Amino acid sequence: MMKIVDDSFQPNAQSIKTLLLKVKERCKDFKKIKAESKLNHDEWLMYMRSVWRFNHMTSYVKTGIHPAQFSAEIPHRLIKLYTFKNEIVLDPFVGVGTTAIEAMKLERFSIGIDINVEFLNVARGRAYMFLNENLEAGKFKEYLPLFIHGDARNLSFLPKECIHLVIAHPPYWNVVKTSTLSEDLGNIDDYDAFLTEMKKVFEEVHRVLHPERVFAVFTGDVLRRVKNITQLYPLHSDYIQIAKKVGFRLWDIFIVETKIRMSGGKPMMGSYPYPHKLFSEFAHNYLLIFRKNQNHEG
Repeated sequence: MMKIVDDSFQPNAQSIKTLLLKVKERCKDFKKIKAESKLNHDEWLMYMRSVWRFNHMTSYVKTGIHPAQFSAEIPHRLIKLYTFKNEIVLDPFVGVGTTAIEAMKLERFSIGIDINVEFLNVARGRAYMFLNENLEAGKFKEYLPLFIHGDARNLSFLPKECIHLVIAHPPYWNVVKTSTLSEDLGNIDDYDAFLTEMKKVFEEVHRVLHPERVFAVFTGDVLRRVKNITQLYPLHSDYIQIAKKVGFRLWDIFIVETKIRMSGGKPMMGSYPYPHKLFSEFAHNYLLIFRKNQNHEG
């Protein structure tokens, strides 16, 4: 069994510099890399449908390690669609490492950031478990993800325009609690304050992303009762507005069918000719695809 080195997950300038130099060297033969990264006909047909349906949900929901649902098929498709082999994928809310591990399987380098050290330990353990269980471990070992304990609002340890794809599964406002940390964006109770802090994340992503490359955001809307008023908070729509202000343009939207998650409403049938207080149950999320504008200051 491979030994897991215990470290503090602190940003290491030398490790990041080494990674960037390795990527630069590997991507010199772009013609070869491009040929090795092609999708087949069936993948194109499946991936480019506007609605994504999965027969399985690969996540840690049932174990209770991480409450947010995120099928491994989502980053798998995004990485194949929007990157070439040996490029770098960033996940600023890496959680238990689903995106980072898919990047490793597809021979992409990755950087995973999270505010929660507990999740980083799980993510690193899963990455090593994959290597230990895979007969071709040597092939993937060099793509072992770089996990960093940090705040997605501050990526100052990464240089400008060094990332080729960003995949983010940010908190659903304060609906799903993953920690008690004060720095955790999911613990912000005021919606406008939450969006203000998320804008800082978008700004940092914009800075580190290469021009014309993709920033993918997986999210869902939220129904909440605040100050005795129940209403829908359209996270996906608000993220689109934030992204445009920061310097992205909306490129595509995929609808991802999910397990039904309770909207939070309380259905109530009264003596009315219509459902008086009936709310639909959420059975989908949004996958927002943004591109960084070429002529916007990064």
